[in-house]
Amino acid sequence: MKELFVCSLIILCFVAGTVAAEDVSAFLRRLDSDRLAERDAAEAALVRRGPDIEDLLPAEETLDGRPEFSEEVIYRLKNVFQELRLRMIREALEKIEFRLSKVESGGDDRSWVTLRTDWPKGVFPIRLAFPMNAIHGIDTENQTLPPVIQNGVLEIPCGKTQVSGELIFALHGRAPQSVKGNCVVLLAVAEKTFEFRRFFAESPAAKLERTIRKGETTVSVESVRFDANRLTVGFRVHFDQALAALESHRTWIYDNEVLLRLRSGGKIKPEAVKPVAQGGNTIVLAATFELPKEDEIVAFHYTTPTIIVEETVVFEALDR
Repeated sequence: MKELFVCSLIILCFVAGTVAAEDVSAFLRRLDSDRLAERDAAEAALVRRGPDIEDLLPAEETLDGRPEFSEEVIYRLKNVFQELRLRMIREALEKIEFRLSKVESGGDDRSWVTLRTDWPKGVFPIRLAFPMNAIHGIDTENQTLPPVIQNGVLEIPCGKTQVSGELIFALHGRAPQSVKGNCVVLLAVAEKTFEFRRFFAESPAAKLERTIRKGETTVSVESVRFDANRLTVGFRVHFDQALAALESHRTWIYDNEVLLRLRSGGKIKPEAVKPVAQGGNTIVLAATFELPKEDEIVAFHYTTPTIIVEETVVFEALDR
């Protein structure tokens, strides 16, 4: 009975996936309809499906080289990807929460405030910066409390595995019941895996496959070196716009997943990932792996957020 249930579930999942793919194909045909209203409706319907629809659509980076699609379809699909990207960014920003975790009287007519910021796993702020001239407290009598230090920008350091951070600063006046201000969020979204199957082959065709673009990021395998029982893969990661995400003190880039996939289905993580070169929007890394003794390497994988943006969030943190 259990085996029958599992088989039925597999069949249902397969059918659901097929129906979804056929559904998307119908929408793609409607994007080229003679009627403007139908083209608009199909585009809107794809956007409503959310980011998961991307796995069923033609890859964004290949659209300009797809002769089977008309210019209208390509234009509409680019609109869909842009809207999905904006939606993803907006939803991620809405999940970042601010609250006062501690308020203490510091004497001399001032108080110390601990501002706590929380975000769920999967939302990745690289930096949370607070311009102090845009922050103020509100006391129980609705009086404005300015910060003691009003010049400069304070920052909550963020790592890829974090889900919270705290900022401590002083306000003039009595203890606040709330703090209002702006937070400049440097945000990484749209994490994707770049898979290189023939990354150590020397044929011209294989070399062309060593560069892959997804979203606003390009990853290229630049070198492969075998040394005794070790393999070192040198690869370049280029973001169209990195902003301050690759500053030397930000270590999130080293937390991105790097691995070799084996014929058996197993995976090998690197012994070390080291920077080789770094620029404003680009970093070159070298990953060293111990070679498998009785298995075959079939692919090199690198996973990274592919879009980096900077947005200002207006917040009000309450004393809870």
